[in-house]
Amino acid sequence: MDAQFVETADGRALAWSEVGDVGGSPVVWCHGGLSGRTDASFAARGAQSAGVRLITIDRPGIGDSTRRKGRSVSDWADDVRVVADALGLDHFGVVGWSGGGPHALACTAKLAERVSATATIGGMEPVRTRADRKALGLRADRLLIPIARHAPWLARTALAASTRLSPERQKRVALRGFSEADRRVLEPLPPEAVVGSSIAAAAPGVAGIVDDYRAFGSPDWGFELSDIPGPVRCWQGQEDAAVPPAIGRRLAGAIPRGELELVPDAGHFLVLEHGQDVFTRLVTDASA
Repeated sequence: MDAQFVETADGRALAWSEVGDVGGSPVVWCHGGLSGRTDASFAARGAQSAGVRLITIDRPGIGDSTRRKGRSVSDWADDVRVVADALGLDHFGVVGWSGGGPHALACTAKLAERVSATATIGGMEPVRTRADRKALGLRADRLLIPIARHAPWLARTALAASTRLSPERQKRVALRGFSEADRRVLEPLPPEAVVGSSIAAAAPGVAGIVDDYRAFGSPDWGFELSDIPGPVRCWQGQEDAAVPPAIGRRLAGAIPRGELELVPDAGHFLVLEHGQDVFTRLVTDASA
């Protein structure tokens, strides 16, 4: 997935790519945690089928985007504005997957005049208590969130060690944390298709990934869910072991116009099989 670049006012480079229908309705894709912009490949077929131009951007310090130390979740909306301005997009939808969910919500909260529709897919909620952290299904998330906040050097050391594993080993390790529904759709894929985005995200080093965990694992995202003005459709796999359905229910319930879309027999990677449903509904919501 070739990168194109936009420069911010403070001289940083933001790397972006696009997949799906290049002449379709513009939607910004907010990638997951431990990942980068190329995880939009999981959503490409659904976007194409729904007539969506999916614009995917590396967050600072991840993949090909320049690091921004001390960034918050809400800061992401400023970077999305820069890319949208460069592409001449007055209005666009946003979708956030997993750890990208908070970042999509930041766009909705801060760019309300431009965001036409919003969806999260297995989106995370604010991690305010130990119980919130323990509710997360992935051991890596439960460990990295507090370490990234209190001992980032240790988080960087642990992540750097994991990047030295072969793609085959990384795939085996990743699949252990996911549900049977996710293993069913991921096991047939080659290792590079499953973990390639994680490898690309860590290519410049893992500091940006640690920044990401510190930001979305913080109790303060820089905005309140109760202040999000627009409707948000929260897609949630009923068999999601990474971000369990209870989190999706709480997230949808905390947003004034949040609506839960519970998908039976689907896991965290529901976009692989239900992407067309997600994007078709997003386009419909945008025109409502």
